[in-house]
Amino acid sequence: MFYINIAGITILSFFTLFILSKKPFLKSDLILLFITITEIIYLSNAIWIEYYFQSFTFIINSLPLFMLSPLLILYTSLFFLKSNWLSIVSRIFLFFAVFYLFYLLGDHYLWHQYSSAELKTLYYYPPIIYHLFYKGHSLLVIVTLPILLLENKKTKKYLQLNFSDWESIQISWIRNFLGFYWAINLLSFIGFLFYNFQFIGKLELVYFGLNLFLVIGIMYLCFHGIKSYALQTKHTLIHIPNPNNSPEKYNSSSLSHQEMKKIHEHLISLLNEEQLFLKPKLTLRELSDRMNISIQYLSQTINTIEQKSFYDLVNTYRVNYFKKLIKENKHLDFTILALALESGFNSKASFNRVFKIQTGLTPSQFIKQPS
Repeated sequence: MFYINIAGITILSFFTLFILSKKPFLKSDLILLFITITEIIYLSNAIWIEYYFQSFTFIINSLPLFMLSPLLILYTSLFFLKSNWLSIVSRIFLFFAVFYLFYLLGDHYLWHQYSSAELKTLYYYPPIIYHLFYKGHSLLVIVTLPILLLENKKTKKYLQLNFSDWESIQISWIRNFLGFYWAINLLSFIGFLFYNFQFIGKLELVYFGLNLFLVIGIMYLCFHGIKSYALQTKHTLIHIPNPNNSPEKYNSSSLSHQEMKKIHEHLISLLNEEQLFLKPKLTLRELSDRMNISIQYLSQTINTIEQKSFYDLVNTYRVNYFKKLIKENKHLDFTILALALESGFNSKASFNRVFKIQTGLTPSQFIKQPS
């Protein structure tokens, strides 16, 4: 385990230095910095505690694990729509960590003065109150992380409805990390139970697995977190807290059908005459500002009259524009990718996927069709 801890400290130190050197330094960078430093402290103490059993090392051995959860929730929530659930969950974890800290300080410095031998006993065979903290924290993570996975799904849906280039905004790595962190807590919960019931003979084996997977998980988070700033520049993301666009959402809307028809006519006119769909990063808010109407009314109009999302509507125009270029034999002079980019798509992958969904054919198959 010594080498795993040393490797983890070294790698996370590099990530920490890289984060510190970043400009501009964002809020997400600060939280990520706290995450890496917390893990480095935890790994460093894991080495120290093998040689020195003191109250301080005992506290540092478990407290960072309690602090990581609210930090990770706070960090990942920056990439989600604002949600009361996220706020409640992060506060629960923070309260749990603070309460545990006060209990540790009281137990080790007020109520007891543990000797080194007593601390070892406390470490390997903790009393019931410590089990309640340890197991309670793991269970809290196991129960609440699915809420964050649901928020990830809602955010993805919102992006599809409001950004024509949503595929360039990657959030799948957040889902992957949350799933991995959930699995770490589930497996460590089972591992510690197995140790408690003597199915595993050495506590160090459980900590070896926990430390190894924590390092891997936080490395993954740092790597993707450092390079994924697209969501944080989409300031409109935080202004609409509900991504749901079901018909029930519009029951209380004051927009009449006649007004909706006028908005729709204006929208179609803009798309046909000014070809705004050719802008790869066109957003629903940008379009609503251009039309001088509220983003809610525009979204309602598209969903109700077109029976599709903003993303699907814009891509329909892009696909039709690509077909027009093919009919003009532009593919004889330019590559399919060049024509796709000219049509407003921002990548070959998204173009191929959208084109196949809308036409049932690949672009190459479409070109080979007889006129």
